[in-house]
Amino acid sequence: MSELRRILYVEDDPDIQTVTKMALEAAFLLLRSQTQFGTMAQQNMQLVTAVSAMSHGIEIVDARSPDLPITYVNAAFERLTGYSADEVVGHNCRFLQGPGTDPATMAAIRLAMAQGVDFSGEILNYRKDGTFFWNDLRISPVREADDELSSWVGIITDVTERKEMDRIKSEFISIVSHELRTPLTAIRGSLGLMAGAMAKELPDKANSLLRIACQNSERLAMLINDMLDIDKIASGQMRFDIREEALSSLILQAVESNRPYAEKLGVAIVAAPIDAELTVADLQGDRT
Repeated sequence: MSELRRILYVEDDPDIQTVTKMALEAAFLLLRSQTQFGTMAQQNMQLVTAVSAMSHGIEIVDARSPDLPITYVNAAFERLTGYSADEVVGHNCRFLQGPGTDPATMAAIRLAMAQGVDFSGEILNYRKDGTFFWNDLRISPVREADDELSSWVGIITDVTERKEMDRIKSEFISIVSHELRTPLTAIRGSLGLMAGAMAKELPDKANSLLRIACQNSERLAMLINDMLDIDKIASGQMRFDIREEALSSLILQAVESNRPYAEKLGVAIVAAPIDAELTVADLQGDRT
């Protein structure tokens, strides 16, 4: 029972951890429900009832039988796959596979089960009506007191909506890259040429505006790059060179950049004196 009491830590997801723990215990109790009596049996059946009512699909497989037949599925499994318990109990779960199921993922599942270890990963499965869904699958072994493998517990979570959102996000990033960054590169190049070769021919006011335009174009480029780095930020792979910057210079840059627009609206922006030694952490430093 100690094997069943452990919590499977999966991607820091407390809901999956709880579901996995309860499913493992339920598998153990389902195998022994007929040998328990009194208060213990009542407590065990309460746990089994809770697992049956979970929103995650749960299946229990007999590890002792050659074809690994299903011995139990909960109501969520039936709703998610379209198969009733009567249709799947006694059969291997390969009926969930289809033409889009990745053979490499299936090979990884078979390897984990052959080694008697946990598996977690996403796999494309198919419902009874032929429609597909992305399954965030978790498989864990259930062992007897003598460490003999008796069952497998599979937890099925439909993440199709999340996968679709990832696809939309990728398309958005592609559009941003093409529709914004490409023309901005040309604009920055033109401004750079004007600020260099033509600077001496322009009046001071025009040079000041040109300098502000160059700074704002660089800032916009950084903003677009940040948007394109969404995936890196989400995966924790984004790295920053965080350094101290003088607060006074940052404020003066902000005032100078916004002053032309403010003047059009009849607003005057004035920076109050700031201690030159006062610094702040700059999160927009050079990134590696």
